[in-house]
Amino acid sequence: MSTTIKPWNELTEAEKVALLKNLDTKLPGYVGTSFPEITTGIGGVTDTIHKGWAMADWLVTGSQRAESSAHTINSYKGHHFEGPAGTSMVTLPVPAVYGTAPVAIAADMMGYVANLRGLLMKNTHWTDDIAKDLWLFGTEVTFDPTEYVAIYSVNPFT
Repeated sequence: MSTTIKPWNELTEAEKVALLKNLDTKLPGYVGTSFPEITTGIGGVTDTIHKGWAMADWLVTGSQRAESSAHTINSYKGHHFEGPAGTSMVTLPVPAVYGTAPVAIAADMMGYVANLRGLLMKNTHWTDDIAKDLWLFGTEVTFDPTEYVAIYSVNPFT
């Protein structure tokens, strides 16, 4: 078995939300230290990260709710058109509720985080421990070759 580092920026949507939440929680602790790059106030780094996390959380949660709601309405629609006869149609599906919309911010939040990471890495006080604390280092994953299953595919020339 070996340990490898999964790149910090190859994340699922849920992991991206968790990264932004971690940055939202941890970055304020670096304000006023040796990292003048971490600014506060409207439009500052901590404000942008906080708004980015709120928007990401709202979008991912809303998307999950929308998918569930779509399944419900499509099932109801199927019963309406195709039955079976006798299916109760009394309870109508309700649309997804996304919750309170956050403040909209510029697109490409992960690009913003990547640029921030690059800026912080140029600071002479940057360390691997800080990168790990902010989850900008990568994630250690264990690779067990005995459990690895290769997936082969053959694509004929056309």
